[in-house]
Amino acid sequence: MSLIGDIVGTVANVAVHAAIDTVCPEAEMLPALSNLATSTLGGALGDAIGQVGQQCGMPNFVINGAKDALSQVVSQLQQPVDPGSLDQVAGQAGDAVND
Repeated sequence: MSLIGDIVGTVANVAVHAAIDTVCPEAEMLPALSNLATSTLGGALGDAIGQVGQQCGMPNFVINGAKDALSQVVSQLQQPVDPGSLDQVAGQAGDAVND
């Protein structure tokens, strides 16, 4: 039963992606843009955690623990994307996202 479910899921996934490519090819770029924004926000929050922690006199192990927890959350929010899409989005929208 699991094999049949996997096959149906794969066929549905391919069909959805084909429909998206036909109707709105730009939609394929959304996961890459989301990953770029998530990474940028995670980096900024990590820097803020470090600065606030140092200004408040927190021990380094507490600061590093908070940064590690944030890094794990950011990595869990990342979606699988085509590397070509990621490169294209980073080239076209990278500066705007970083700003």
